[in-house]
Amino acid sequence: MLENRDVNRPTDRNGRSRAAIFDLDRTITRVGTFTPFLLSTRPDGPQRLALFARFVPHMALYKAGRLSRKTLKNRMLAMALSGFEHARIAELSDRFVTGVMAGGLYADALAAIARHRADGDKIILATASVDFYARLIAERLGLDECIATATGFASDEAPPQIAGENCYGEAKREMVAARLDALYGQDRDNLHLSFYTDHISDLPLLQAVETPYVINPKPALHAHARQAGWQVCSWTALESQL
Repeated sequence: MLENRDVNRPTDRNGRSRAAIFDLDRTITRVGTFTPFLLSTRPDGPQRLALFARFVPHMALYKAGRLSRKTLKNRMLAMALSGFEHARIAELSDRFVTGVMAGGLYADALAAIARHRADGDKIILATASVDFYARLIAERLGLDECIATATGFASDEAPPQIAGENCYGEAKREMVAARLDALYGQDRDNLHLSFYTDHISDLPLLQAVETPYVINPKPALHAHARQAGWQVCSWTALESQL
């Protein structure tokens, strides 16, 4: 389990411990992963299209502000994964992650992870993606921690549903803070944090770290980053994906 690894505490030139936090979707990966994962559970194009058509009315309700993001994700999980045994969901997750690792990553994200690893920093994935495939991505990237949207099963026959908060926005900042408190204890205040993300929903965490990096931002986040003096990065795909 990623969260059970021993804590290494590299320090900067001022003796402070260091950690680098990475968002997942469109920061490490080139596209979002939640809907593509759910669609990947269907064996062919027509069945995937039919599943997506079932999602659309619920997505529209979310866009109209009539559904929370958590409720939308729970409904989509139920529509896609009802009737699937837990072992089958694990198999589908493994297959999906294999595809993501082969053709869905930013080369610059991998380079940034490698730099932090070479510097001895603790590397943390913090994502709204669901835990059962996000953890696999974190493991295959060799990351130290995975903070994701936790899921659980009400019964052997029930599809996975979100357990607790969706790891998004302010909830993500709080979940990261709780994990860091657990890892570092009283040394938490002596921790230098970097954070990489593409999305404006991560403003609470961007504002909470010492070194924020904004990746391929849309206009609203780009404008905020420029005003705040944050570094804006243009990341590209692996050469084999271009």
